Amino acid sequence: MTTPAERQRALLQTGAFLKQLAADPRLPEPTRIEARRLLRHFPRRSDLWLLGSVADLPPPDAEDEADWLRGYTHGAHDGA
Repeated sequence: MTTPAERQRALLQTGAFLKQLAADPRLPEPTRIEARRLLRHFPRRSDLWLLGSVADLPPPDAEDEADWLRGYTHGAHDGA
């Protein structure tokens, strides 16, 4: 069973993955455009922090984030 914290982590990783795709010049332009389009509507780290505080989850920028977000060179989706 997936826990709320695991769902939150998956959302952060997905945002980071889309951010990475959008910035990768080796990918076709339509793929990068689509990744940017999806990111415009994707929850930012601050959105997840707010939702997590209501659900009593650890903040998305907890110190253990480095372990599961390390492979994403551009980091979590913070907007922009």
